[in-house]
Amino acid sequence: MVLHAACMLQFCEIRNMCLDKLIQILCVQNCLKIWIITEQLDIKPLFLKAKRLALAEFMMIKETDSINDLNLEQLIRYIGSLHLVTDSELTVFQTLMKWWYDHSKDHTSDDFIKLLSCVNYKQLLPDHFREILTYPDLANTEVEDILKCLYNILNNISNGSCSEKYVEVATKLSQSNDRKIDSVPCLLVLNSYDDVPNKKRLVENNQTVVDRYKRKIVYKIFVADKSNLHLVYYGK
Repeated sequence: MVLHAACMLQFCEIRNMCLDKLIQILCVQNCLKIWIITEQLDIKPLFLKAKRLALAEFMMIKETDSINDLNLEQLIRYIGSLHLVTDSELTVFQTLMKWWYDHSKDHTSDDFIKLLSCVNYKQLLPDHFREILTYPDLANTEVEDILKCLYNILNNISNGSCSEKYVEVATKLSQSNDRKIDSVPCLLVLNSYDDVPNKKRLVENNQTVVDRYKRKIVYKIFVADKSNLHLVYYGK
């Protein structure tokens, strides 16, 4: 790849041209590939931007072929991220199964267990968990037994019939961390026609919303006197 060669040979001008082009074309269809390539070359501004897009747009990316191009380690880093934005953990499971169908010949059952660790089972609805257990490729396998043990653990059901090995693996899977949705304060400046650095800001109104953790967040809208400058502040 031209970018890789330019970085290795320290052709700064060509490198910068490549980066400018990648920034221009960065989108849902290619963000995973750009993330992986630029991270390998330690191009932080771009790989962080591509990574954030990939995590935020998982629901769209899973419908493309991008995920199928990942290797096992890359897939685990992606869908196992605590910052992956998904509608449900069942969707994450379905995505990893789709990948597994095409790559299972090159991997072992231990690799499959690693993939399963990407799912936050504590957030799975009981119906979704039972749907997972109906997958034909899991029938009569040790993975099915492990998942049954896991279901029992999460629902406080005795695991007397499960082997110690399966219970141990299931216990580790039950200790998955919750995903985190990033939220940061931001400042928006819209339609500013006047230079009013010393103008007094007035609070126009307050709006309160409740986030997914049931916390109240106040949105304050500020308006500058005698201008069209609107500032929106997000904070407690």
